[in-house]
Amino acid sequence: MGTSLFEFVGRVGNMVYYKLDNKPVKRRIGKVDLEKMRTAPQYEETRKNQYELGVAASGGKLFREGLLQFTKGFTIHSYASDVVSILLNALRSDTTQPKGQKQITNGLRNIASQLAFNKLDIFSKRETSFYKNTLLRKTNDGMAWRLNRNILFGKGVKGDQMSVKIGYYHVDFEGSIANYKEVLSIACHRNEMIEF
Repeated sequence: MGTSLFEFVGRVGNMVYYKLDNKPVKRRIGKVDLEKMRTAPQYEETRKNQYELGVAASGGKLFREGLLQFTKGFTIHSYASDVVSILLNALRSDTTQPKGQKQITNGLRNIASQLAFNKLDIFSKRETSFYKNTLLRKTNDGMAWRLNRNILFGKGVKGDQMSVKIGYYHVDFEGSIANYKEVLSIACHRNEMIEF
């Protein structure tokens, strides 16, 4: 590479200029033959990986679209990629099918894949006091649940009464169906103990 008064980093045409170990480097961008990529045997693993990523991305879109009524305008920047990552791991944990034919539903039978959704942060920091943890916490009695008071009446919640709606969120990844069904609505008062 020739010397210059300034160092250029970026792309010009099909040449890319960058630094590698503090030394200027230039490389030509190679072209991929798409027909070869679709049919050649040496790209078989690549095609399987692309399939899995595509299934996880489609599943992630379906998952997010079904929750839009709750999440629109409140999500953190990594929400979309976090959902895809969880679904990709779930897909890869499907032991019933060979690579390239795995299904998210089969992978979600794995307990680790299910628990990954519990750790998913969806809402932005400004909403954390209200949304961060689960709304309900299980008590020692397996049939009783206690409302999480810290969330319901956290910082920024005004008034002494709040309505809480609880429901089920069902996603059928193979059938491309995502819906939320409200099951219960509770009026909660500040400083009131509620169990059900």
